[in-house]
Amino acid sequence: MKHTINKNYTQKNTKLSIIYTHSPHYRFPVFKTLLKQFGDNITFFYDKNGIDSTIKSSDYLNNSIDIKSVVFKRFIFQPGFLKYSLFSDSYIYIFLGNPYILSTILYSIILRVRRKKIIFWTHGWIKKENRFKLFLRNNFYRLADYLLLYDERSKEIGKSYNFDPKKLIVFYNSLDYQNQKSIYLKLEKIKRKKVKTPYFLIISRLVKETKIDQAIRALNLLLKNNNKIKAKLIIIGNGNEFDYLNSLVKKLNIDVVFKNAIYNEEVLANYIYNSISIISPGKIGLLALHALVYDKSVITHSDYNYQMPEFEALLKTKKCYLFKRNDIESCSKAMLRSIKQPKKFKYNRKIFEKKYSPEAQSNILKNLINQIK
Repeated sequence: MKHTINKNYTQKNTKLSIIYTHSPHYRFPVFKTLLKQFGDNITFFYDKNGIDSTIKSSDYLNNSIDIKSVVFKRFIFQPGFLKYSLFSDSYIYIFLGNPYILSTILYSIILRVRRKKIIFWTHGWIKKENRFKLFLRNNFYRLADYLLLYDERSKEIGKSYNFDPKKLIVFYNSLDYQNQKSIYLKLEKIKRKKVKTPYFLIISRLVKETKIDQAIRALNLLLKNNNKIKAKLIIIGNGNEFDYLNSLVKKLNIDVVFKNAIYNEEVLANYIYNSISIISPGKIGLLALHALVYDKSVITHSDYNYQMPEFEALLKTKKCYLFKRNDIESCSKAMLRSIKQPKKFKYNRKIFEKKYSPEAQSNILKNLINQIK
């Protein structure tokens, strides 16, 4: 299927290349929106086989070229992009701004020699790092002409390291907002589903860093200290921690239900919409947006240095219950507050339409490209 360019997006016939390691399913909506915005002037490069078995790859994307990503421990190299870095006629190159993608360093140098413009799409600065790591990160970011950052906090940290604020563009993050909004409006018209046992919900990969065991232990403590409360935990996701988590549940003898990863949005929406609250003990990322779009609160820890950028959305909407990081008792108390003091703020769709949607991100990029000379 051929795409014609949206002629309003720029006064110049600017060609763009977006270079990702892979195309994760959660990026597909924004990639599709960018394709609609820039038409045949945009090309996507990524490994269509994916790089992580726990992250589902998206459907096929038009105007895309398959390049292999070679993974060694934490490091990634993309040898297939070498010829494009030397001969492609794109003017702007948008790389996934991960310092562990070593090939990005090489290709950025080549493209700078060719007088091309380089943009890194990156989390940016999330927390304080030791001097050596910070030195490497800052020098890596300086290879780019602009950084597309996920939140305002990252921009403020970058400014403190003497990066030009005009080069730091807050790009935010997004899921499939238009589809989710449509589902939410349908759910609002239906009488809320009654569940036999109210449940907390986790949607996550079952890996050590997500600290799901903390939520299980916190639920156990909640039920132990509050005999009149009935609640269970539903965990949706796959990963290598399943056996450990399942054995912990059996040991504690509490009601926890494991379900395989679900990618059907209407099914997920029902789980989210009818839950007490979403729990993310380790850190919260796109799941924060997933909860908020269905007007659901989130329980997570309060240490910004160990959170993902989407944590900012929770703080702005105040639709969260915070607990002390790695503190089971504090998490249990946050769960109790979510039951006894539910958040009843007016649903605010503007935060998605202005920031956290593919359309908002596409407009931010369009405005940036119009400024690039």
